[in-house]
Amino acid sequence: MIELKTPLNIISELIDTIEQTRISQELRQQDLANIADVSLPTYRKFIADKNISLQRLIKIMYALNMWDNLSGLLKKEEFKSIEDIRAKQTNTKPQRIKLKKDSK
Repeated sequence: MIELKTPLNIISELIDTIEQTRISQELRQQDLANIADVSLPTYRKFIADKNISLQRLIKIMYALNMWDNLSGLLKKEEFKSIEDIRAKQTNTKPQRIKLKKDSK
């Protein structure tokens, strides 16, 4: 079964993972905020409101040694052969879309 997740579901799971990691490392929220160079109110607001800047989120994840979790976001397409590169080049030409004029 395919499970579709909303952005809010994903953020909630991310917060749960961050909090579990913080607790397993025996860090208080204040300790993590200090290590990540993020204010404690900002961290607590992130936990409560599920909203934070990408830069601050990365700082928090780095502070918890969770940078491997970020690697999927930075994954680049890998090519195994010249044929793969050529196929990609021929398939990525931008498509033009003609707009239909309103008929009045």
